[in-house]
Amino acid sequence: MPSPPSTSEYVFEGTKISLKLLSDVACLIPIPYVQAALEAANKLILTGAELHSQPELRDQLNTRVCALMLVMIAPLKGKMAHQIPPDLKGDIEQLTDLECITSVLRKIANQNQLLLIIFRSINTEKITSRANKLDTSMKKFDVSRHINDAVRLSEISNNIRDGIGLATKISDKIDILCQRIHVASTLPLMVMPTKPRIFFGRDDVVEDLARRMFMTNGPLIAILGPGGMGKTSVALAVMQHELVKARFGKNLFWVPCSQSTSSSRLLDLIAAGLRITQNTLDRLDDILTELNATTDPRAVLLDNFETPWNLPDHRPDVENILCALANVAHLSILVTMRSSDPPSEEIDWYSENLSSLLDRDARRVYIANHPEAGSDAALDALLAELSYMPLTITLMSKLGRNSSFMPTTLLNTWRIKHTDMLHRRPDPKNSVSFSIQLSLNSPLVKADPDAVTLLFILSMLPGGAQSNFLHQLAPSISNIPGAIVTLTQSSLAERRVAARSVHVIPLIRSYMLDHHPLPDAIRKDVHEAYYQLISSRKSEPGEPKFTEYTQAISIEETNIRAVLMDATRNGSDDASLDALLSLSWYQCWTRPRTEIVDHTVQLARAAENKLWLAEALRCKGHIYFLLDRYHDACLALEIARNNFIDLNNPLHAARCLLKLSNIYTFIQTRDAVERVQEEFHNLSDSRGIADGLLQLGEYYDYMNRYTDAHATLENAQKRYVELNYPLGVAHCNIWLARYAHENNYDSARSSAEQALVEYKHLSVKEQVVVCVIELCSILKSMSQYEEAHTRIAQGLELSQEVGSPLCTAQLLRVLGDVYLQQKDGDRACSAYQQAWEYYQRIASHVGESGVTHCKVMEDICSGRSSEPHGEVTEWSVTTKPHPALDDAHGSAYK
Repeated sequence: MPSPPSTSEYVFEGTKISLKLLSDVACLIPIPYVQAALEAANKLILTGAELHSQPELRDQLNTRVCALMLVMIAPLKGKMAHQIPPDLKGDIEQLTDLECITSVLRKIANQNQLLLIIFRSINTEKITSRANKLDTSMKKFDVSRHINDAVRLSEISNNIRDGIGLATKISDKIDILCQRIHVASTLPLMVMPTKPRIFFGRDDVVEDLARRMFMTNGPLIAILGPGGMGKTSVALAVMQHELVKARFGKNLFWVPCSQSTSSSRLLDLIAAGLRITQNTLDRLDDILTELNATTDPRAVLLDNFETPWNLPDHRPDVENILCALANVAHLSILVTMRSSDPPSEEIDWYSENLSSLLDRDARRVYIANHPEAGSDAALDALLAELSYMPLTITLMSKLGRNSSFMPTTLLNTWRIKHTDMLHRRPDPKNSVSFSIQLSLNSPLVKADPDAVTLLFILSMLPGGAQSNFLHQLAPSISNIPGAIVTLTQSSLAERRVAARSVHVIPLIRSYMLDHHPLPDAIRKDVHEAYYQLISSRKSEPGEPKFTEYTQAISIEETNIRAVLMDATRNGSDDASLDALLSLSWYQCWTRPRTEIVDHTVQLARAAENKLWLAEALRCKGHIYFLLDRYHDACLALEIARNNFIDLNNPLHAARCLLKLSNIYTFIQTRDAVERVQEEFHNLSDSRGIADGLLQLGEYYDYMNRYTDAHATLENAQKRYVELNYPLGVAHCNIWLARYAHENNYDSARSSAEQALVEYKHLSVKEQVVVCVIELCSILKSMSQYEEAHTRIAQGLELSQEVGSPLCTAQLLRVLGDVYLQQKDGDRACSAYQQAWEYYQRIASHVGESGVTHCKVMEDICSGRSSEPHGEVTEWSVTTKPHPALDDAHGSAYK
């Protein structure tokens, strides 16, 4: 390609144009010889162009001639002939030097090359002499017209510089044009990829978007979500849908926006993708011109649009490009983007935010890649660990197929290596780590340190963070809303509007925890925030704020557990033990589990802190009792009681004995029941005395001493009323209902329903189930079968939530009794069979008796036995309810 003109050549051409324009307007100036002078100057310039031997002198001469003409014309602008001074008219008439200089230059230019070299110095002297005459003429003009020479020369200088600047800009434009021509010639033809062969779980989304593109003129659709969610696959499936192909034919285009490094590069990619042939300095105009040349419908997929959208300092230009394309009425745009928000609020997008696959679709993807894995029991657990994300499932299944490892082995490895398992792939773009790191390294995230800090914090929280709790979690972040926007726009986090929370998906959490350890200062802030949250909400059933506090903890329970386990990896202190014990009691009252309380016992024992150990063991005894593990419960409570005695804490020692008496009553041992009464009397503890009476009434009932039981329970209920303790009143009501069940069904039902209302109001789920068991037994005795079935179904659902084998077994046994009374032997037999399976899980005489009873009743239903006998007859009439949760204030560890 020829080189662009030099600055000297631009100046020469500019001088010729300037003089030509002055010559054209000279006829309008009413002064003789003006036009002749300008024509002479023009001839001089043209003649000088032929002077190739001495270009420096030629350029100087041209500059002086142009300057002289400007000086001559300037004072004449806007003046009539009578306004021109006579001396100025005379000076113009004397401009004969121009013709003389022209003659000299012509002679020099006509010399042959040898003479030009030989007489170079002589020619130089001639030209310099004539140029000096021009200077004299210019000075004469200045003097004769009394014009400020400095100002005039400054203007001339500026005009010359402007001319050179214009020439430079033209040269730059030519360079840009050449570069664009080069880029256009080197960009490959954009051929749209095909959708993946294995593609499940997105049919509804693809169908919906395809119909929108078929039925709507120029729809604007944004497919959003984190990396690895399958956005591009969905978009390609839409573009290759039969409806879309029917509407657009061959006018379907694909643009890989991940290659954009600037807004101009984006334009080049779009032009190449849309097969734009026009190529001028205005690339956007080229695109729009060709798009608007016809009204044929076209569709373009702008894939991975987050790359240009998040370029530093390019957002306005990129948005302008996008808005211009969106204004083309017959152009349908499909955008894929790592974000939760579509690009540009100026465009009315239809957004589709992709979430993880359903478990059944995730299985189909995995098995399609690795058929042998379908029979492995660990496949479902592995898919859950992979967050049901299409990319991770595809990579893991191919890894299993190629290595012949089944999901069980891969799951164990994943729990150690996490995303690193899927990192070393032949194509880095098919790496989970690469996908996540791409978002982390985006300019949008790098420019927002608060967003990075918030991502660290959210990565510690498997349950996400409540929006109203973020200020306590992140006191160092100055702009929390801005940080949330950055993370959601880069698809590193997601907002859940209904829950008012912000979450990081498990896969990204795992990657962050493995590769980006949380700074100690931030970790400490998170620990302390959750210590405060759980420890400030200690409560027990029956207290006014129990429901409010348990609801607040339930929202954060997953996070509290994760944070406390993280905080105590290397030991514990009083604050962490206090928080762990608070969480243990919360779990005791809501859904008993052993992991946290066992961990608390282990830490207290390691710290050699007898008080913390005693408190933890007391809680552990309660939890094991509720899980029907009576031997373990007794062992924990006895050690706790001894520790409290050693620590001179008789009140807590007595509370341990109260729970022990509850268990001993259940296994028909009276000694503890009598001793607990004595200890609470000695302590003058009114609540303890009432609790002891309740326990004694339960014992009398188990021993079939119903008159003594009724009197003792009424005494206990009276004391609870005086203490304004509704939970104790409800406990008494359920046992009084059991007593009334023997002789007055209506009274028994009334007491049971009253207790049920109280338990629900107090949010004591375990006792709600116990109450439902007794109520269903009463309804069976009253032949209210339909209501009994409804109550049993509700009770079974709640019992599974509570996790009590005994409650589930008792409900199933009552269900068998109802079916048997309805003479539905097959269903009764099935219910008894399921009941004894649950009784088998209880390691005590209660479990053994339940199994025996259910097997006998199963034989009766199946015709193998004619009648129940002995204790079984009594079981078939009524139920032995789960012992009341009588030591509710036993959680009063404060």
